[in-house]
Amino acid sequence: MHRRFAVGIHCIHVRAEFQKELRCFQHFRFFTRDSYVSVDLFEKTGDAFVIKDPGSFKPGHVDPLSLLAGIKRTKLDIGSGEPLTLELTAFVRSLRGDGAGAASARAGRDALAVAEQVREAMRARARQWSLA
Repeated sequence: MHRRFAVGIHCIHVRAEFQKELRCFQHFRFFTRDSYVSVDLFEKTGDAFVIKDPGSFKPGHVDPLSLLAGIKRTKLDIGSGEPLTLELTAFVRSLRGDGAGAASARAGRDALAVAEQVREAMRARARQWSLA
């Protein structure tokens, strides 16, 4: 009886620790020069805050509340479904000419170039640490 109870507590503890670890990956935030995007992966919600006219934000002493009128908030529409499936579906749709893909061809090419650089860096690191 005690063993089963102890194992149950351990499982609950491990699950709680795992959930804490997952929470680290729950929110993604992206900052650019004129925008901020926040996505909650678990809740499937997101917001984008974009400065309407970046040139209107001047350095110096300014009342932060007065700047709110120059920021547009948009709720992001996050579709249901498995993310990779949705991405591939959008890709195939764009190949058929049935709409824009998730990214432009140039952005896709640039992403592949970065992925190749990362892959080559990983290979170089593996060679460096190889025992052979």
